[in-house]
Amino acid sequence: MRVYAALACLTLSACVVPVASATPVSLSASEVATVQSALSRDLFDPEAVQFRNVRGALVTLNSGETLRRVCGEMNGKNRYGAYVGYENFSGVVENGRWKRDPILSACS
Repeated sequence: MRVYAALACLTLSACVVPVASATPVSLSASEVATVQSALSRDLFDPEAVQFRNVRGALVTLNSGETLRRVCGEMNGKNRYGAYVGYENFSGVVENGRWKRDPILSACS
């Protein structure tokens, strides 16, 4: 059991992003549309997806790299037509393209 706990700790520590600073930024309508389109594209009913708390942050990593992160929550329908509940999403907008990234640290 301790082996599993140690493995879990190592796995989680590998996901920590060294963020030096994060500043909230406004998202343009095209950025929001790009993110929503990319996220809903693979869902069962893409037109019915609901989004909330979509926000952006300009993040500077300890390495000096700057990223434009987008986070929020989305709720989609399953094959029975019922909403499954809101789930967090996060990622980076680079050159007008959305890249999913599961680390939420800079958007909290």
